[in-house]
Amino acid sequence: MKKFYDLDALSSLDDARLLTDRIKAANKKGLYDTVLRETCNIVTSLNFGDTAAPSEHFLPVPFVSKYTEITTPEGIFDVERRTGKSATSLDRFVSALGEILESEKSRGARGFKFSLAYKRPLHFENVPQSQAARVFDRIMDEGRGWRESGIGYEELRPLQDYLVHRMVEIAGDLDAMVVFHTGMQASNYMNLDDTRPHRLWNLINRHRRVRFNLLHAGFPWYDEAAIMAKHFPNVYLDMAWTHIMSPRIATRALKVFVDMVPLGKVMGFGADYCVVENVYGHLVLARRNIARALAALIDQAAITDEQARQWARSLMHDAAIEAYRLDITPLEV
Repeated sequence: MKKFYDLDALSSLDDARLLTDRIKAANKKGLYDTVLRETCNIVTSLNFGDTAAPSEHFLPVPFVSKYTEITTPEGIFDVERRTGKSATSLDRFVSALGEILESEKSRGARGFKFSLAYKRPLHFENVPQSQAARVFDRIMDEGRGWRESGIGYEELRPLQDYLVHRMVEIAGDLDAMVVFHTGMQASNYMNLDDTRPHRLWNLINRHRRVRFNLLHAGFPWYDEAAIMAKHFPNVYLDMAWTHIMSPRIATRALKVFVDMVPLGKVMGFGADYCVVENVYGHLVLARRNIARALAALIDQAAITDEQARQWARSLMHDAAIEAYRLDITPLEV
């Protein structure tokens, strides 16, 4: 409020009305340039979940989990409507998914995001096609007519595992990043153990040509995430959301990452907001956490001043450019 609307606090109803008027005026003028470019110095934002065409401010990273969560024929028919082709066999369905992901990439998508950690463990078996096809055919057959049917997670899992592997292969052929939510979730009463980064080891190990982004850097399992990024050349860590979940844990995690993870594989900031002004507050907090972590390592003689500068630049700029193959001119420093 202080930065954009010159109010330190809401102490009265008049303050709230004044703030409302100033927000309305700012919205009419436009906020993206003011907040993202002029204030935060953000060149471009990777907009997770948005399938809109790229703009001067945003590049999309669409969610793709829905294509692996089909439990009725309607999900299959939706893919047919998008592609204009039949997808009523598993092979044709996978082919159609390839067309959809290729279309998203041609429209500017820089990667594809799976949010399956909210619903299941992050271990995906390499299931034979024949086993997955039986589940797919059951969905097609039992979902027709008036017959009541339903398929639960354990029954769906072989098909879902198979589709995740196929979609990761397709993303690799498109040179697109594959993003997995790992760690802390947005809702209460979730099974945090399902989201541990190490559960992805077999998927990452099998698809070595594919770049993987462990979103939220496995928070609070950041030690696991660090080991994954150290041992797997195709794994990157993304600290989006971590700085506001716990500044102290985020600062501790940064020290571990500098100790263990190669330079250039950790993205140090990402806001998790729909309200653009909040990006600034989150960024201020992230900068403080990074400065504190690097300063502590300098004081301990663990890194030099120059190494700290390299890490700061990489965390806030270079790593994202490399990981997402962004066409952005490197900083001159």
